[in-house]
Amino acid sequence: MRRRPARLRTELAEEGRLRARIDTTSPLAETAKAHAHGETGRTTGKIVLVVRRVTAPGVRRGPSAGRPLPAAGRASE
Repeated sequence: MRRRPARLRTELAEEGRLRARIDTTSPLAETAKAHAHGETGRTTGKIVLVVRRVTAPGVRRGPSAGRPLPAAGRASE
C-alpha cells in the first residue's frame, strides 16, 4: 500500500527524521523586515516569526492551570 505524502511527512516528523531548516527568527514586531528578507530570494530555510505569549491577569499557566482561582481575600491551598 502506498502512503500519502502528508502521512509520510507526519511519520517522518514523529520519528525525528524530518527537520525544518530555519533561516531566521524574528519577533512579530519585525514582520516587515522578515518579509523583505524573504523577498530577496536568498533565504536558505523558513522565516519564523515569534509571537510572545501574553497571559491576562488572573489566568494561570502551568500545572495548576485547570484549578479555579481562590476567592479574593482567601489564602490559596
